[in-house]
Amino acid sequence: MKGWTSEKRVLTTFNHEEPDRIPIYEGSIEVPELVQSSHSIAIKPGIMFLSYETLKFFTSTWFQPLRKSFFKILKNPILLQPLVKSAFNRSTQLHRTLGIDLMGYTSGIPMIFSDKLFSDFSINKRNRTIQGLNGKLVLELPSSDSGGAVQRNGFLSGPEDYERYMEFNPDHPGNYFLTKKTLAIVKGKIALLFSVTGAAFFETMAEMFGFVTLFKFLVKNKNFVKRVVQDLSDYACSVAEQLIEKGVQFFYMTDDLGLKAKGMISPRMYENFFHDKVKKFAKIVHDGGGYIFRHSCGYFKEYIPFFIKEGMDGVHPWESSAGMDIFEAKQNWGDNFTLIGNVPIGLLSHGTVQQVVDYCKTLIHLCGPEGGYIGSSSHSIVPSVKWQNYAAMLWIFKKYGKYPIIN
Repeated sequence: MKGWTSEKRVLTTFNHEEPDRIPIYEGSIEVPELVQSSHSIAIKPGIMFLSYETLKFFTSTWFQPLRKSFFKILKNPILLQPLVKSAFNRSTQLHRTLGIDLMGYTSGIPMIFSDKLFSDFSINKRNRTIQGLNGKLVLELPSSDSGGAVQRNGFLSGPEDYERYMEFNPDHPGNYFLTKKTLAIVKGKIALLFSVTGAAFFETMAEMFGFVTLFKFLVKNKNFVKRVVQDLSDYACSVAEQLIEKGVQFFYMTDDLGLKAKGMISPRMYENFFHDKVKKFAKIVHDGGGYIFRHSCGYFKEYIPFFIKEGMDGVHPWESSAGMDIFEAKQNWGDNFTLIGNVPIGLLSHGTVQQVVDYCKTLIHLCGPEGGYIGSSSHSIVPSVKWQNYAAMLWIFKKYGKYPIIN
């Protein structure tokens, strides 16, 4: 059928209608055979998109004199416009080459921190650690690829650090310098999910404070948690309103709430601290004609009633290894939101091509009818995934995911 673009395909699926075929999403793609020849930038939203590699760049001796100039340029985004097309082509090249319909992106640099973040923290290259004031250990990074501070320790140790380093500025042009030109370039090529820092609170706060400190605050310093959530909410809602005005339609929320077979916090705690603010953000997006794609690794079944009340349009990734049954979800909640993902990383890494083919066919026939399903892995395409298996997954979704699908 002619006339089906990735954007139209995804939009139709979010509306629980049947497009020409099942759309395909993927977060990051890190298969060695692919990334040797082309790079696919994995957008990591949240305060700690400032990973080890990023901080090493911003805090390097040679860059320090240029840092103030860099942030001045961010206030005049027109100076960066010539770079937008090349940034888009580079960061989406692999996804577009593989015919993927939907991927994560960013509207700019989230302006939620002060310059002190760069002056107070330093890099120890010998043992790959990040240190704060007085040599305080902040992060210890054994690998070259860091997802940030989502671990035991965070960059911020408490309210004093929060006051010193966090500055929420939703009106700063740096938040949006990639947006308008990217939207003009992207038409007909791929649908983009734009990340908004602070739209989902638990993971963002884990990135700020680390899990140990955050869990202590959730029990012993509830007022401070509520204050941070309010700040994040105000920022995220304002950014979303401005992105909608600029034409953004698809929004990405990442909020890893699950472990294996259970959530990290109780449903009551989620409701008390986060639910109403997520609902507010979702209403702003929906009132502007937008859609929300929500990512949560691990087991999140106990939070699904809240996701429904919040109005989530799509939920990802349904990890069967964590106890998430996507086939049960299709029966129980398939009318409430679009299901995204579920092809097991273990299968893609260790299974045979035929096993991948058989599993994806089952997904297509049980989850695809009447729309409401987007094909994807159960997380992202990590280095252990066999290229042949991933190619088989893509091929099956394109060949056998054509509508009408008979259940």
